[in-house]
Amino acid sequence: CQKIFSDAEGKHETTEAELVIEAKGHKLTEVKEVPATCTETGKKAYWKCSVCQKLFADSEGKHETTEDARVIPAKGHNLEGVAEIPASCTATGTKAYWKCLNCNKLFSDSEGKNETSFEALTIPAKGHSLTEVKEVPATCTEAGKKAYWKCEVCQKIFSDAEGKNETSEAELV
Repeated sequence: CQKIFSDAEGKHETTEAELVIEAKGHKLTEVKEVPATCTETGKKAYWKCSVCQKLFADSEGKHETTEDARVIPAKGHNLEGVAEIPASCTATGTKAYWKCLNCNKLFSDSEGKNETSFEALTIPAKGHSLTEVKEVPATCTEAGKKAYWKCEVCQKIFSDAEGKNETSEAELV
């Protein structure tokens, strides 16, 4: 007879329309974007259904997606070379290095494989290399000059052997 019943005994006749169970609809939860870094992949934002576990690219649940489709590739380091700053007698210097413009990390190599720090890049101050210049006594016709110490590196002159009291040629007469 091709009739439809809602019970096994065939006592309650029904229609196909009455047997339809409405879809529950997706219960979507947003999964926030995880930005890519120089070395790690990221993930684009997506929505996940807590009922069927499917992933969607949109908040309406109309465009299904996959984990692989959400991947944001790692950026890679964007390295900029920084020239060496030589140490002086009194000031520290810095070895040449490379800085990533994306993540601000420092590297000792141009490939960005050997991360380093400012401490490791520091060149200690050299200290003065002082040589004593003996006093030149004054004569009847010529002015003399007091003894002093001259740094062979920076060419500054000092009135003491420790190089703490800088002086000038005019003050030595």
